[in-house]
Parts: sequence; structure tokens; C-alpha cells
Amino acid sequence: MNGTQIPATLGGSCVIAEIDCHRSPDTTDCTVHAVTLNADWSIETPHDLAAEEIAEALGGYCDCLELRRRAIPAAQEWLDLHLRRTRARVRYDPDEGWVVIDEVHDCCWGMGYWFRDAAAAVEHATSPSHVAAKHGAWFHHARPLIEALRVHWAPELESRWRSPELGELTRDPAAGRALWEAGIPPAVALDMLAHIPAVTGVVPLSYFLGIAHLESYPGRDRELARQTSAQEALWLVWSPASPAPRRPVAFGELLAATHGSAQQALRLMDVGYTAADLDELARAIGGTTSTSSRLLLTWVAVGCLPRGDDLRHVTGPAPEAATLDALVANERIRRSGISRTQVGLLVSSASPWALIDAVEDGVRTPHDLTTWQRRRRDHW
Repeated sequence: MNGTQIPATLGGSCVIAEIDCHRSPDTTDCTVHAVTLNADWSIETPHDLAAEEIAEALGGYCDCLELRRRAIPAAQEWLDLHLRRTRARVRYDPDEGWVVIDEVHDCCWGMGYWFRDAAAAVEHATSPSHVAAKHGAWFHHARPLIEALRVHWAPELESRWRSPELGELTRDPAAGRALWEAGIPPAVALDMLAHIPAVTGVVPLSYFLGIAHLESYPGRDRELARQTSAQEALWLVWSPASPAPRRPVAFGELLAATHGSAQQALRLMDVGYTAADLDELARAIGGTTSTSSRLLLTWVAVGCLPRGDDLRHVTGPAPEAATLDALVANERIRRSGISRTQVGLLVSSASPWALIDAVEDGVRTPHDLTTWQRRRRDHW
């Protein structure tokens, strides 16, 4: 068989797995025995597989023949995917987000699966259940084989993502692991820099994700080679996945801050946020710019546009839109003249009725609310 070779151990055998060997395809009645996986992907079992093939032609059944036909190719593909010898087939869809290209029956066919980021899509596309279903393998065969391979290759899998050079280029010491989890090994990522020879400075991780998982288009590489700005280059890579923004540099900066989510970057830019706003919020809450993006969008969804310092003192999540609508329409709130965003920030930290009293007492920010609540407790 072709594929990644399994180095033999000192004992001459390679990988040994305990599998359930079913007596027929329609029963769970089984015996448990060892299967040895050799370096050339041949297997050794307690069965005489040549004799079992003859018996099968005469109407018999041997579970380990099914294992050899389907589970071995599945295990082979799983190992190639996890060593990043084969790229996981995922893509970015501007309407749905990250999706797995090969939907598989008995796994994700017709389910409309979409994933929050490239790494989550790759995790599914390379999972034992997905790969086994893709090959039509019984999971009771594929799972123990893949688990044995995982243990056997653990040291190699743990070290392959490391790349000091990539960490320096991206100014992110975890860049190698982040790209590896998104299906991109360090050597491939470094090769991608050949597209942008004139760019100096920090290269966002989103650039590598776009090159790996978005289709190219005529003239793209020629335009990339002319760029000196990483943000302009980023926009050129991602422009087929989103409407062309009026300000490509600002879009590129937001795209980098949101870790390659064109949907998030465009939505944030539409309501006036910049990458600097995400940086400010990340510092305020002690998180990442990607976390900041998701947090801000929960507020944008209910019609609020808070800033980083606003959210520093907020103790709860964004309120329900219906709750906000009712409060903004309240006569006592309307007389105060405060904005919908201010109301949202306050109600996330207080009950609606306490909020109304607080607003009438001049409270306008979450910090004011904390002081007002303390005074009320001290008074009572």
C-alpha cells in the first residue's frame, strides 16, 4: 500500500491494536484479538486471511477481511492527515463560515455543519469518526487502529508543529501550533511567504489560512508580489470570500484581529469598529482580539456599540434585544436621554427596575452604577 510508512520497532512488529472481531455483520457477538499493523500496512491476525477469502467467496464472513479492506485505508488516511502529509479538505464559505468539503454519509452528510474557525473544521475533517465513515469502515475496527497509531506517533505529532522562525515572523510564539491545528505544517506556511516577497514586518496568521483554504483567482499572485503591506496582501487573499470593502487596509487589519473571519471583520467594520478597538478591548478584559471580536458582536446583534473601557466594568452578558427594546421605550428612561448602548451596558449589571432608578439618579456608565449600588447598600 502507498502512504506514510510506519517505522518498525526493535521487536520487528509495528503497531498492535486490540479489536472486536464480529461473527457476522449483523451481530455484536464478537471475540477480541490483537491485530498487528506492519510497516507496509499489511496486517497479521489470528485468522488465515487467504483461507478466509476463499470461504467468503463461498458465502462465509470474516470481520478482519472488512478491517483490511476499509479500516486500514481509513487509518492510513488518518495518519497522513495528522502528520499533515495530506491537507484536510476544508474551505471558507462567506455565508456559512468554515465548512468541511467532503460531507460523508453516517457522519455529516446534509447536516449543514459549519465551524467557528479553520481549526474546528480541520478537527472534524481529520476525526476518526469522519475518516472511518468516509471509507465505509466499521468504527469498532477503525477506532482501536487509529488510537494505536496515535499512541505510537505521539512524540512525532507533538513536535512537528514547532517553528521558532514562524513565531518570529508572526510575532506569535504559538503560531506554529495554531497553523498546525488549522491543517498547515510550518514548512508549508513558510513556503507561502514566497507569494509576498516585498512584505516586511508581521505577517498575520489569517494570511496563511487564506492561502491554504481559499481558491486563488486570476492575477492574485501577481498582485500579491507587488504588495509591501501585510494588510493589503491579506485583503487580496481574502477578497473572493467577501464583498470588496471600501477600505482594504482597515479590513485587512480587522481580518488579522479576528483570525481570518471575513464575516466578523466586515460586520465590525460596517458599524465602525477598527482593529485598534479590538486591541483596546482585549487589554481591558485580558483576552485576545479574536475573543474581543466575538464579544463585541454579541452586543452589535442587539443594537449596542460599546467600547473597550465600557465593557471593563460590565458583569454580565449582552441583554436580550426584547429587554432592551422595552427599557428604551420606558418613559422614565426616554426622559434621561441616554443611548441604547448605555442602557444595554447598565442592564447587564442590574435588574431593569433598579436600572430605571439609577438612571433617574444620574447613573450613565457601569462604573457609575457600581458606585450607586454601593451607596444604596451602605444607606440601607
